[in-house]
Amino acid sequence: MCCGVLQNTYHTIKDLRMVFHDGSVLDTADPVSWEAFQKSHKHIVDGMMTISNRIKEDEELTARIKRKFSIKCTTGYSINALVDFDEPKEMIKHLMVGSEGTLGFVSRATYHTVPDYHNKSSAMIVFPTVEDASNATWELRKAKCTDAVEIMDRRSM
Repeated sequence: MCCGVLQNTYHTIKDLRMVFHDGSVLDTADPVSWEAFQKSHKHIVDGMMTISNRIKEDEELTARIKRKFSIKCTTGYSINALVDFDEPKEMIKHLMVGSEGTLGFVSRATYHTVPDYHNKSSAMIVFPTVEDASNATWELRKAKCTDAVEIMDRRSM
């Protein structure tokens, strides 16, 4: 399992079946379900598109959202869905990631699979300071030679 910023749930989700607070069900894999949701919940779809368009019109805000969601350990709603996608179904699906059930309950999830490479490795390297570990992580990221790096300090160990 690799849960960096590229192969996480947000980037590998294919379809969701969601149950909303009013009991309505949206299955993003089912075109009939999506058509019905667009009619019954037009106010949600339209409101979300209005917010998305307002964000996209603000270059500084769009850049800030993209920058924030390019790092690991970003918590809360995946509001980057509002700038990453133009289709409302994709926005709703990806907003569910990180909503912790506040937007609805996910009753089924389908993912795109990722390669399980034959050649892989892991290492535990101890650094004298967190700053040294952070600098090494930055160098590994720039060199694009890792898929994920975790830093743990003494307290987390």
